[in-house]
Amino acid sequence: MKKQLKIVFLLVVCLFLLMPALAYAAGFSDTNNHWAEGQINKWSQNGLAGGYADGTFKPNQQVSRAEFVALTNRAFHIDKKEAAASFSDVKSSDWYASEVAAAKAAGYIGGYADGTFKPNNPITRQEVASILVRLLDIETTT
Repeated sequence: MKKQLKIVFLLVVCLFLLMPALAYAAGFSDTNNHWAEGQINKWSQNGLAGGYADGTFKPNQQVSRAEFVALTNRAFHIDKKEAAASFSDVKSSDWYASEVAAAKAAGYIGGYADGTFKPNNPITRQEVASILVRLLDIETTT
């Protein structure tokens, strides 16, 4: 279990650093000679990661909360739900609305006390750790 947890943690950290994407495309205009080009292309070909409509991947950009949820849903095979996300800042027309709804239905996100999800904010390491604890059903300790 410990080894599996380490592998999952390493994968999530890598995804956290590399995934600012949603459209499935390969051969991004901004990944040539990037240290992660091979991995980015592999994930894109496997449908885990994608790029932006302008043909870029933006590998050095921070990952938003919405992007991370979309990636996590794909990596953990979480089905998109038809239900609304019920966050005041997530409209049904937003590209990430079904991803956020699926994540909420799966129980690994909850949003903020003010009823928002803040989908465009960069996700923090603490938030990633919290998501992993819920997804992997890890017992928390002090």
